[in-house]
Amino acid sequence: MARGSARFTLDGETFDAPAGTYVFVADPSVHRHAVAAEPGTTVLSFGGPATFTPSAWEWSFRAANARTDPDRAREILADGFAHQPDSPSLHYELACLEASLGRRDEALAALRVAIDREPELKDAARDDDDFAGLRKDPDFVAVVTR
Repeated sequence: MARGSARFTLDGETFDAPAGTYVFVADPSVHRHAVAAEPGTTVLSFGGPATFTPSAWEWSFRAANARTDPDRAREILADGFAHQPDSPSLHYELACLEASLGRRDEALAALRVAIDREPELKDAARDDDDFAGLRKDPDFVAVVTR
């Protein structure tokens, strides 16, 4: 811990780590989680994998926040697809973008892919305001009830 303090949980065992604490995890299969206990906390991490791939959520979140500029949102999603082409969340965000632009067929196509890859997204889509204009569309109903 470089500065501040954090609460670490390693495979269910929780402990506090003030500044100057080193946490060594020899087994990479150990589930780990840390939460800053005070503002300005800085944690240094060593020995991780040589590469890091951000979660698809990173691109989905940025694209959702860029929807006022649809071209920019598409650029963000395209970059995400280049890194995570099979991501259900990227396809779902693309469906939301297309629906918000009134592009019914494109929205439904992207939503089908998202739900095929993560069936639980049917529940989210049924209540998502982005699909309000499609809720009575028979093809939308078929996608979210199959």
